Amino acid sequence: MVDGDNFDTKKSQGEVNNLSTYSNALANKLPYPWQSEIKVCMFNQHDKTKIVSGFKGYISEKEAMSGDEFCNILGIDKARIDRQRHEACNSNFEFVIDELLKIESVHNKIKQKLQQQ
Repeated sequence: MVDGDNFDTKKSQGEVNNLSTYSNALANKLPYPWQSEIKVCMFNQHDKTKIVSGFKGYISEKEAMSGDEFCNILGIDKARIDRQRHEACNSNFEFVIDELLKIESVHNKIKQKLQQQ
């Protein structure tokens, strides 16, 4: 199982507008030499062109940030996070399946589909 890096892009323009509004409001409060800028991070995407594309071109490559860059800024070990998330993935998957099977209609539908195979 792998985490995705896709964003619900139907609201991209609105999200970017909100970020711009927040950034502009913050810029007026920051003392020199601090500056405010927008960055959109997709933690699992390394290709900035795909991040820009995912935001329908409403951000620039300069405003796109990979998870690696984000972790570097914060001094976090991304490889460790990725390992921990991968290790948790199977137990999370098992938990979701177990919970779904507790729902009688889902349990019955899965059982029916398996019997058809």
